[in-house]
Amino acid sequence: MLHSIFSHIRSRFFLRNLLLLLVTAILAGHFIVTHDRDESLGELLNMPAYYRSVAYSGGIALLLLLSIYGVSMRMYRKHSGRGLTASWIREQALYGVLGVVILELFAATLLFYAMGFWIMDTAYFKKLFGPIVMFILLVNLCYLLFYQNQRPVVKIRYQFLDNRVDVREKMTPVVVDQPALLYVENGNTWCIDFSGRRSIWTQSLNESQKRFGGEDYFRGARSWLIHRDAIVSVAQISGKRLSVTCDLEGEFKLEVSRRSVVAFKLWLDGEEDANLS
Repeated sequence: MLHSIFSHIRSRFFLRNLLLLLVTAILAGHFIVTHDRDESLGELLNMPAYYRSVAYSGGIALLLLLSIYGVSMRMYRKHSGRGLTASWIREQALYGVLGVVILELFAATLLFYAMGFWIMDTAYFKKLFGPIVMFILLVNLCYLLFYQNQRPVVKIRYQFLDNRVDVREKMTPVVVDQPALLYVENGNTWCIDFSGRRSIWTQSLNESQKRFGGEDYFRGARSWLIHRDAIVSVAQISGKRLSVTCDLEGEFKLEVSRRSVVAFKLWLDGEEDANLS
């Protein structure tokens, strides 16, 4: 788990996201400090207390943003591939909204305490609490919408792209009845084996899938059937479909329909056999 977290922190996506969160936190800190104030921006910039207040408020805002980010990414990894479900919305509201509101109350209480005030004796709940809760709701909604259009987390256990020759040398001798890919073209069923040879296949895809089973072969559409060892990578395309790249000579456009995405990911991870399409 820690390795996964540190790998994500080192990723280019996290660094870009962190920069966006820093800017957002500074702006949030500014609006919190200047909320219901009569001074102009020029007057505030000449006040040393303004910078300290923005630093305190911005620091808390950054903490809240990072918390919402972590919750949203966790919810995405847990629920991705199934669409926006009631369970996803419920858990996002529980941890991303309610949990972060409680964290904000705790952080604000500590900050007021450090300054010598009890939070109930201040105007926090009268002037700031409502806008802060709206801010938390808005950030949760933005992350929810973002992850609804983000690439799914697809674990590829068989990655041969960088070492094709060595992998093929370790394979058992290739025979024609152990195809890497079967596909239909111009009314004929064709076979591509792991050495790249192309030949006519005498059985239909339905017959072939029944013959080989679903442990090593997946039927992604009506026109193709692929062996797991031929898969190099998977990427999401429009409509939340998946595009499958093969470790084979030639160009093949293999797509997994939206309704088959969950079954495909489970099959690729070895958690269930592929069903007939």
